[in-house]
Amino acid sequence: MNKLIGAAFGFLLAGVFGVGVSAAGLGAIPPIPNDNHTPASLVVGVPFEDVGSISNAGVIDVIAAEPMLGLMDYTNYVYAQSGGDTGQSQQDDLYGHTVAVGDFDHNGRYDIAIGAPGEDNSSGAINVIYFLRGGGIRQVQITQTAVAVELSLPGAAFGSSLAAGDFNHDGFDDLAVGAPFYDQQAGAAFVLYGSGPARNWPGGLMEGGADIIDGPANSQFGAALASADFDDDGYDDLVVGAPHANTGQFLPNYSGMVRVLYGPFGGFITRRHDWTQSGTGQGVSEAGDEFGAALITGDFNGDGHSDLAVGVPGEDRGGTADTGAVNVIYNDGDDLAVAGGQVWFFGADRQGDRSGQALAAGDFNADGYDDLVVGTPYEDDLNVIPALVDGGRVDVYFGASHGITQQGAVTFGPANEHFRYLGYAVVAGDFDGNEFDDLVMGVPGFSSSGHTADGAIAIRYGNDAGFGDAIIYTQNELWGVAAEDHDDLGYALAALPPGYPTEFSLYAPMILR
Repeated sequence: MNKLIGAAFGFLLAGVFGVGVSAAGLGAIPPIPNDNHTPASLVVGVPFEDVGSISNAGVIDVIAAEPMLGLMDYTNYVYAQSGGDTGQSQQDDLYGHTVAVGDFDHNGRYDIAIGAPGEDNSSGAINVIYFLRGGGIRQVQITQTAVAVELSLPGAAFGSSLAAGDFNHDGFDDLAVGAPFYDQQAGAAFVLYGSGPARNWPGGLMEGGADIIDGPANSQFGAALASADFDDDGYDDLVVGAPHANTGQFLPNYSGMVRVLYGPFGGFITRRHDWTQSGTGQGVSEAGDEFGAALITGDFNGDGHSDLAVGVPGEDRGGTADTGAVNVIYNDGDDLAVAGGQVWFFGADRQGDRSGQALAAGDFNADGYDDLVVGTPYEDDLNVIPALVDGGRVDVYFGASHGITQQGAVTFGPANEHFRYLGYAVVAGDFDGNEFDDLVMGVPGFSSSGHTADGAIAIRYGNDAGFGDAIIYTQNELWGVAAEDHDDLGYALAALPPGYPTEFSLYAPMILR
């Protein structure tokens, strides 16, 4: 049983999670610090964490940073569900299965969205932690039933994936929520719209008026989500992965598909485009490829237009199954296009490595081109004794004027036998404020001393000489939650933009070891 600080943690739940602050009379929106020296913070999902005696209820850990020093192991803050508007922690909620960040109430402070796809017998839910203008927080839960009671289905796993974007161009970030098992695994994407305060409404994501976008039969539409304005019309567009979609000659085959839905939304979608691996011109849609299992957007060739990288973890190479790959689709200035597309393979091409199961983008060398991060969480290292099975691997391929290149590529592997599933989640952000993006890699299968798969994160700070040495944080180093078997710290990751150390410090007295 995870003690979660025992009775003291109950005080934290009541004192922090239940805070409700009126939005009336707060005055002008304060600016977010943006002096290029204010670091981002890190959001870490721990969905298999026990809350008291409640197994796999889940928590998130927010790790604050200090300028030039980076993420501090003594300034982390733990959040969970605590009843009331936040929802009650229950067994197998998997709160923290996925995390995303956006300013949903447009108050100049980014908020944290947390997926809990196991809520209510896997019907699913999301929670949103709002950071308020005058200090303090407000956490609320939104269930699938609250969004669309007439369409709510058990087992949909609403909250399995998340992506923020301004899909209706009103200045408020909106949130896309994936439910890949909705309607007998057809899947769906729900778009919830952000709003400002009004009478008896503090602002934020609205349960009513959501758009619900269904996927093809058995496709697991919504298993992955991303957003960007590909056509530069001012409306963010939504990218939805459907890795079990059936394409190609022999059906069913789970070759996978990616659907780009173009804004504006609001009751109907005016334009969409479906991509298959065959349609990219790089690779062929084959049975079990799972094209679209992971997605990330970035400007990889520095032309000012958003590009798209697509994970294909079930891709075979030669006669070896599921080695994995990544397709990169570039923007021609008007929209995503076939021209210039790439497909990349990583590692030693061993069966079941599943390269491309996790993706991230960031500018690690500060040259103006986004770089591509690829997680291969099941890579084996057979060059050591004993062999590291499923130790994992992370590759960084750098952006250039002609797109992603292998020149100067960097590979990170497991440092020792404690590592398992390195690269299951990856995220980029400037966590030390030095203008170089840094890389954080989730290692949910990491086993610290005396524990099995309690999990860890591995941090590599970017600088003008490349990447620094790895810094490993487990729950033994962090405050608030005791390390226990199968917690899976590092299962999900997100970067929280600058502006939060002062808010966080308000709650420091409530965080106990």
